[in-house]
Formats: sequence, structure tokens, C-alpha cells
Amino acid sequence: MKRFIIEFGQWLRHKIRVVIFKQWKRPKTLFKNLMILNKQFKTGFSKEEIRQTANRDLGLWRTNW
Repeated sequence: MKRFIIEFGQWLRHKIRVVIFKQWKRPKTLFKNLMILNKQFKTGFSKEEIRQTANRDLGLWRTNW
């Protein structure tokens, strides 16, 4: 049961990220919002890393965050 909960939690967090990113629609909006989150939560991602994430062509579900 513990393993199931861990794996399900990972899948659920990934699904929630996909839904949020779909709401942001355009790479420009995605970049802007990720920069705001990066500053707000002090995650330490560089501007270049955020730009690369916002401009991925893999599709939302296949993107690894």
C-alpha cells in the first residue's frame, strides 16, 4: 500500500502540473508564471532553465520536471 500511495502521489502531482500548464497555454505566459514562482519560492532555477522548460516541444505529459 505504501508503494502504491507513493507512485499514485507522483502521478497525481504530475497530472496537476499538466493541467496548470495547459491553463497557461502560451510559452510566453508559461515563462512569466514560472519566473514568478521561481522568485516566490526561491527554487534557484536559472532564467535559461526556465526558458527551456517553457519552450519544450515534447508536449506537457512527456516533459520531465
